[in-house]
Amino acid sequence: MFLRKKKDKGQKEKQSAQSRDFVRELCGSNEELYNAMSYALLLSPERLLELRSIDALSKSADDAKKGGDQTRARISYETAAKLALWKGQPSVARDYFKKALDVSESQQRKTIFDTVLHQMDEVARLAAKYYETKPSIG
Repeated sequence: MFLRKKKDKGQKEKQSAQSRDFVRELCGSNEELYNAMSYALLLSPERLLELRSIDALSKSADDAKKGGDQTRARISYETAAKLALWKGQPSVARDYFKKALDVSESQQRKTIFDTVLHQMDEVARLAAKYYETKPSIG
C-alpha cells in the first residue's frame, strides 16, 4: 500500500515536470508569460470539473466575497477561470481572472492575473495548444 503511494507520487512529479517543460516550450523565452501560464493551466481539469462546475465555483466565490472571505473567493474565481480557459472560453476566463484579481491580497498573484489579462489572446491560444497536445496525465 505505501509503496504504491510512493510510486504514484513519483509518477505525478514526473508528469508535472513534463508538463512544465511543455509549457516552457510553448512560451519560448517569454518568462513573464511562462510564469502566468504555469499558474493558469491545470494538470487534470477533467478531474476538477467532476467535483465542481464553473457555475458552482462562481456562486461559492460570490458567497465567500459577500461573507468577507477574500481567500476563498479568490480560489473559487481563479479555479473557475482556469476551467473556462480549459473549456476554450477566454471571455469567461477573463471575467473570472478579473474577479480573482479584485479580491487577491497577494502581489505575486496580482502580477500573474494581470499578465494573463493583458495577454489573454496569447494565453488562450497557448492553453488550447497545451490542452490539445499536453503530455498524458494519468
